[in-house]
Amino acid sequence: MLAGFLFKEYEMNQEGVVTGYKVLLKNEQVATLEYRSHTWIGAIVKDINIITKRDQSVMRVAGWIIHELKG
Repeated sequence: MLAGFLFKEYEMNQEGVVTGYKVLLKNEQVATLEYRSHTWIGAIVKDINIITKRDQSVMRVAGWIIHELKG
């Protein structure tokens, strides 16, 4: 749990490495974090737009998600 957000595993590759997280706040999904093509991708809904961030660092993308959602 980071800053009140729960990163819940929902996807793994054949080696058992986590490649997808649902990001929950108070039991409601507020974002996703997925590993695709050697890049972590975070996605949130802001107003009516889907906003994404890509980076090779999972912590930078997780930090971006928290920063954007905390406003």
